[in-house]
Amino acid sequence: MAQEHIKKPIDVWLLTGFLGAGKTTALNCLLRSPVFADKKIALVINEFGKISIDGQLVEPGAYSKYEINKGSLFCICTKTDFLRIFQEIRLLRPEVVLIEATGIAETSDLEQLLCESVLQAEFQIQANLCIVDGVNFIKTAAFLKAAMSQVRWADGLVINKTDQLSDREIQQVTAILKELNPSAGILPVQFGNIDLRFLKSLRHQSHNLPLLSCPPQEIPAISVTTDFPVDKEMFYKTIDSFKTHILRFKGDVGFEGGSCFVEMAGDRVTEKPSRGTFETQTAFTVIGWKIEKQQLRDAFEKCIVREKSENNNQTNSGDEHGRLTGIGKCGD
Repeated sequence: MAQEHIKKPIDVWLLTGFLGAGKTTALNCLLRSPVFADKKIALVINEFGKISIDGQLVEPGAYSKYEINKGSLFCICTKTDFLRIFQEIRLLRPEVVLIEATGIAETSDLEQLLCESVLQAEFQIQANLCIVDGVNFIKTAAFLKAAMSQVRWADGLVINKTDQLSDREIQQVTAILKELNPSAGILPVQFGNIDLRFLKSLRHQSHNLPLLSCPPQEIPAISVTTDFPVDKEMFYKTIDSFKTHILRFKGDVGFEGGSCFVEMAGDRVTEKPSRGTFETQTAFTVIGWKIEKQQLRDAFEKCIVREKSENNNQTNSGDEHGRLTGIGKCGD
């Protein structure tokens, strides 16, 4: 009797890192890497806001893409979506699954989800790769548990944005990372470019922690989509006045002179040309820190220049145009 063919488990690569570390840039670099370039790939993109910002920034390619946009991926509130997506991926039989986790994910929870009986024999974690924001990690890690735990549970640590750091600053960040996670390999990089030898050296170490019941309550998020123009001066005044309460800002902002892609990571705000990939002129997500969601919502709503004429009112009660949406707790 012929021996029954045993399917090889599908390799899973987990890409983590706190908000603004450069995960999507690193993901695009990984997709071009010889480790992944010629393989059949499935991507799972997770974002804390309801708008698919990062999903729009991933370079086009011959892969299947799945998105989860309602809270932390590694949380009971998204468990059903996660299992459903991995059931679909199981039938697709890719060679590799790449997961870009939301920046506030407690990434050890992934192992709990993959230990579900329907998935356990089908997938194996190859490596947990954490992208570290070399510019902002030290001040961020001081007060945010997720930034610390992502480093502690990683198999490899990539210090990104080293082009903005002195040699002494790189050494300082490296020393802190070694103290937090002595067993992980550490690689300083620029623009998310990860060395091939570093990727091949990674081996996953399992951890066993209870699954989170809900995203952190002190971290609210609002998503904005509108075709009304945004007052540029008021917008940047709002960013400046709330900067100590904004962990992350990312997306298109439709100013009266045209749309720009605006991004805020740490204290740095950058403005780039819009790709024009969203359905509305303005589509962005703001993730706050120790601020009421309504206060954050009201502040950015005041920046929208609404037309007085009812005939020209573009707000549609059946969608999110001209309105703000929020994410605050599981199931929102």
